[in-house]
Amino acid sequence: MPYQLLFDSNFTIGQTYSRQEIDDLFKEHRINNPTAFTYNRWNIGQADLNCYFEYLGKARYRYLGLNFAFSGPCFHHPQGKGYYKVGDWLNGHFTYSDSGLTDFASWKAKYRDNESGLNVYLAVQENCPFEIQDLTTQKIQKRIICTSSSKFVDEFNVISPGSELSKLIINKIVNHQFSFGPNEFKIIKIYNKIKK
Repeated sequence: MPYQLLFDSNFTIGQTYSRQEIDDLFKEHRINNPTAFTYNRWNIGQADLNCYFEYLGKARYRYLGLNFAFSGPCFHHPQGKGYYKVGDWLNGHFTYSDSGLTDFASWKAKYRDNESGLNVYLAVQENCPFEIQDLTTQKIQKRIICTSSSKFVDEFNVISPGSELSKLIINKIVNHQFSFGPNEFKIIKIYNKIKK
């Protein structure tokens, strides 16, 4: 890999870096977008798959190095839109959410000109509104995971980040079912927009 020597000589495995720290090195070597080098955030526009970092949110990255036995979900997040679940890593092996895909090139080819096809893989994230249905009462609830001093953001009932309910549904896609209290719920809709 052309980046491995550069990254290994400038970053320490397990260390967290700000986007600015990474950008400073990248600019010297005409490299763009640190997120294009992460295990857990992919971009349809990136040329190929070179995973070295874990995106931690809020412009922070952990350096893991090439061929790390990463485990966790991976998302595509077009600017200003929702989070699409690309798939899951388990001990360094990747499985696509779309079972018809076999590699990064096939994922890019399928969705590059048809981003609307990704909507079935929208995932619940902070600031992304969604609806859940109580499978006992059939009532639909509009929800959003966010930090807010009010109980609602527009028509969406606020769930605090880190709460038990948010832990059950974060990173999940439509049709995911879960138990909360005595009831069973299902995610029925995720809006393709971010509320700030």
